[in-house]
Amino acid sequence: MAVRKFKPVTAGTRHKIIGTYEEITRTAPEKSLLSPKKSSGGRNNTGKMTVRYIGGGHKQMYRNVDFKRAKDGIAATVKSIEYDPNRTARIALLVYADGEKSYIIAPNGLKVGSTVMSGAEAAPEVGNALPLNKIPVGTLIHNIELRPGQGAMMARSAGTFAQLTSRDGDYAIIKYLDHEEKERFGVSICWDDTCNGLGEEFYVIPLNSQSIREQRFDDNFYEHQHIPLPLATLAKLDDLDENMRKNYLAFVEWLKLNRNK
Repeated sequence: MAVRKFKPVTAGTRHKIIGTYEEITRTAPEKSLLSPKKSSGGRNNTGKMTVRYIGGGHKQMYRNVDFKRAKDGIAATVKSIEYDPNRTARIALLVYADGEKSYIIAPNGLKVGSTVMSGAEAAPEVGNALPLNKIPVGTLIHNIELRPGQGAMMARSAGTFAQLTSRDGDYAIIKYLDHEEKERFGVSICWDDTCNGLGEEFYVIPLNSQSIREQRFDDNFYEHQHIPLPLATLAKLDDLDENMRKNYLAFVEWLKLNRNK
């Protein structure tokens, strides 16, 4: 997907960047994969306006995107690339060999007529979903699960991707780019290396995402903050001082001992 940058004719068009639509091959969505998307208009259950400035806009339907890719070993053909008003990335309509249809996030390079597959036996190619223990180290991935079978939670927006850097026992370590500071990376620990990841990166659109914060990893942090354990993020290991590195390694050992509790 190419990007279009507006001239600063007005304050609203200054710094405005949107994606282009030349890759979209179908305008009408698949009706069997739609769900209603209600809007409150800023009103509560009694009809009273409780939030101002909410309302109007075009009616939208939610596209049910398959983030689990659980149909292992069944080939699917890409029927169309479509626009989704609920997300920045494009979506692809798949038609499986058994006739079932589903939407997935369309990675960069996925074309109409391409064949994709999920499962441990699938090849590490564009659009295929594989467990992290079957993906070659160094591969760019997106749609990453935090727990096996949970469904993709990370790197789902347009322009986001991650890289599988290494594996340590039952864990896979990935690094992902922070779009606000291009030179900095984060490290995230996947709960289990059977989590699914998809080959290649998203369509590239510059996004003003928040920068990754450095956080200490100790028992008190998670006890008081109630943050799910696998959602830990930190700066690149080489950028950490000795104390932060010790805290990180101690956290990894603590996570291994407590992951099944």
